[in-house]
Amino acid sequence: MIALRKARLRDAFKLDKVKLAAFKEKRKLYKDSPIDPDSEPFIEFIRSLFDSKSDYRAILYKEKTEEDYRIIGGIRLIKTGESSYCIAPFYIEPCFQGRGIGGKVLERVLSDYPKKTVFTLTATLEDEGVVRFYERHSFVFNGDKAEITEGATLGVFVRK
Repeated sequence: MIALRKARLRDAFKLDKVKLAAFKEKRKLYKDSPIDPDSEPFIEFIRSLFDSKSDYRAILYKEKTEEDYRIIGGIRLIKTGESSYCIAPFYIEPCFQGRGIGGKVLERVLSDYPKKTVFTLTATLEDEGVVRFYERHSFVFNGDKAEITEGATLGVFVRK
């Protein structure tokens, strides 16, 4: 079972740990670039939980046989305009990836916003699985891209 809740201060350490695990393989590509998840100081991460222009949610999961939910990921939407948001970051613990959880979370979160809302996000273009995931959820690469390191190009995806 999946649930979402507004991220709280007591979630910060677990969310940060899950975020670093989720992006572990990507760190090889990012090579200490500014978008490397390791480059964000923990205090900045905590501030992001309470930023008035963002909606940071903890992704919770429990098996039918379990009593309590546990944090397995996070998603943050940052208000960038009157009816536009940037999704950054969105992550799920590696052992829960590939189960359809990410798609359910994304659709549930986006359905909380008006239909005319525009969502943007960035993804590493070389990561074909991630690109396919966002394309399956109606995000379209808008052509805007930047090489962040040798072998890693960040692209902008939009969903209208």
